[in-house]
Amino acid sequence: DKKNPSIELDWRNLMAVFDTSLRLLHPFMPFITEELWHQLSRERGASSISLQLFPEGRGDWIKEEAERQMALVQEGIVALRNIRAEMKIDARRRVPGELAATEESIIELFRSQQEVIVRLASLTELKLSPDSLPAEGGVLRHAVRFDARVPFSPDDLAVEVKRLQREKEKLGRQLESARTKLANQQFLRKAPQEVVRGLEQRQAEYDTQYQKVSSLLSTLEHRLGTDSAPSAGESR
Repeated sequence: DKKNPSIELDWRNLMAVFDTSLRLLHPFMPFITEELWHQLSRERGASSISLQLFPEGRGDWIKEEAERQMALVQEGIVALRNIRAEMKIDARRRVPGELAATEESIIELFRSQQEVIVRLASLTELKLSPDSLPAEGGVLRHAVRFDARVPFSPDDLAVEVKRLQREKEKLGRQLESARTKLANQQFLRKAPQEVVRGLEQRQAEYDTQYQKVSSLLSTLEHRLGTDSAPSAGESR
């Protein structure tokens, strides 16, 4: 489009990206890349993509600062998603989230990627704060350069406490069963080594899970008691 040079430039850039992508993929997907490469331009004639030079990296395309920023955004998303996973929040359920940092540049970075963070962390909204986040009424995680928090209502906490109590009891039974078997000398003599090693590994996994659940349960029980306790002005 001679009236709009920017459109022609964008089109050329897009074609260059497609061409390079196809050449990168060709060793792994030779037939489909050959066909698509010919479709990009009818002017190639009988030439083959296999005769083209393999793309080489360009140092001027490497943006270390952009990579660091993207890694920080990814870390924020992972922190919020980990809280959801630990609290066993249904993947289809969206909840509010919060991120806080003392560095203004980090807040601005999160703000510029706010829509992406909300979508990938399955949030209803994302609040950004330059101040420390309170641990009360939510689950807080500390990263090196920021804090992440998912708030919960007392009702949510009560449901989660009951679920964790059941999970702790189940893990306790599994852990005790594994310990009993591994303490049985007759079982150890007769069982194949791979069976014993597998049971030892499961015992270690049960123990790790039990410790995590116990710690989280203790924290939530304390928070539930704090959130449900009457204030100084309320009658008991």
